[in-house]
Amino acid sequence: MSEERAHATLGASSSKRWINCPGSVRLSEPFPDTTSKYAIEGTLAHGLGEICLSTEAGEPHEWVGQTITTDGIEGVVTEEMATAVTVFVDEVREILRGYTADGLEPTLSLEERFSLEPLGPPAPMFGTADVTIWAGDHLRVVDYKNGQGIVVEVEGNTQLMYYALGAVVAAGRLPRTVEVTIVQPRAPHPDGPVRSYMFSRQDLIDFKNMLFAAAEATQADDAPLNAGDWCRFCKAAPVCPAKKAQAESVAMTVFADDVERPAPPEPETLTDEDLAMVLEQGGDIMQWIRDVEAYALGRMEDGHTIPGYKLVRGRSNRRWIDEEGASNYLGRKGVSADQRYTKKLVSPNAAEKALRSLGHDITFLEKFWEKPEGAIKIAPEADKRPAIPPAAERVFGPAEELDNIDNSETSK
Repeated sequence: MSEERAHATLGASSSKRWINCPGSVRLSEPFPDTTSKYAIEGTLAHGLGEICLSTEAGEPHEWVGQTITTDGIEGVVTEEMATAVTVFVDEVREILRGYTADGLEPTLSLEERFSLEPLGPPAPMFGTADVTIWAGDHLRVVDYKNGQGIVVEVEGNTQLMYYALGAVVAAGRLPRTVEVTIVQPRAPHPDGPVRSYMFSRQDLIDFKNMLFAAAEATQADDAPLNAGDWCRFCKAAPVCPAKKAQAESVAMTVFADDVERPAPPEPETLTDEDLAMVLEQGGDIMQWIRDVEAYALGRMEDGHTIPGYKLVRGRSNRRWIDEEGASNYLGRKGVSADQRYTKKLVSPNAAEKALRSLGHDITFLEKFWEKPEGAIKIAPEADKRPAIPPAAERVFGPAEELDNIDNSETSK
């Protein structure tokens, strides 16, 4: 588990991008792989899940405060991480219990590496699946998502179908049915943190043919570039002609009446059609701008000069380098422990976990917590969450009911 994983250029996690934008593979070649604190947190969370699903490895919360190492990354398990990973671990264990109850003997594989080489792909294609389970002629693939910023849909998910294909190659046999499951406890979804999608053997064969055709397309010198939501994690996004053209298209539409306008128009001057267009593509463009800023920062760190800009230090706050020493000093000076330390109650999820571990019923705990409504935001019509009415209707009811009230008052 401590060995660093190799990443395939045509890997599963990036498959949505290179299937939709074949040219991104060649365009990304000059750019080095980078990481982020979110990727590091995700790697550690995956490692914790693997530890706990191993034989007699305990529960995620038993590892809080301890240091673990996975894929060459070392870090401390936090309460938040343990709470999220518990959802994943519990789901996998429940799946295994379900198969056993049905009289099957499930075979569990954790972090199983695979290669599609036996199928003759046009380029190296390999990866590592979080969890694969064979139960008779049924294949189950479970993938943990630690991110909370981007909700991942399970239906037709090419990454998970890629993992299923890898599991088939590794096992050397075809399943009758395949079920893929995403566990994403930190990103709210109308279907909950655990979502599954089932498909047939023929669907998997059809996917393999589509996948290899897309992989073949990436090898062409003139492979096309296509901008879309798959650009978010593309290393070449800051210099991509397709992303630049997308931004220019939006700008030309919005500024059509005044191409010399020195600043974007006020929102209230946009038509409903303009608003829809900006909402549809604005997120991708803002992400592109952030990518450009990161790319520019990297160039300036390497010594390049960008006209009109310089490197500066951001604002920072003081932090302790020796908490124990500072606490002892404050104590000697008469600062009480209550003044030196703050306490915070654990989350409702952690509290329920603690009660269950002691054999207590968690029902009574519900009187002490609430789940407030989420903030109102705009979403595409295809979003699975139910639409909510405008503010006036939430207060006074549907518009026709308000009209009836007005009419009845007028007739008096």
